[in-house]
Amino acid sequence: EGVSAVLNTVTSAEFTGARATLDAQRNATGSYADAPVTAPITLVRADAVSYCIQIVQGTTARHLTGPGGTPLAGAC
Repeated sequence: EGVSAVLNTVTSAEFTGARATLDAQRNATGSYADAPVTAPITLVRADAVSYCIQIVQGTTARHLTGPGGTPLAGAC
């Protein structure tokens, strides 16, 4: 449980950074598409109104659908 909690904290921090990048992309271009997220985050889909980013650590995937989402288990 301790390792899982640490991974969740790290994942949340990475999603927070990616969210800021996506918001900046939308403010600059009017779309979330082509936002330059960095590994280990992957931009799975993005358009003018929404996006889904994910991180895979080993065999565990977590994703966030935004804007306004929270990290959830599983892939986009």
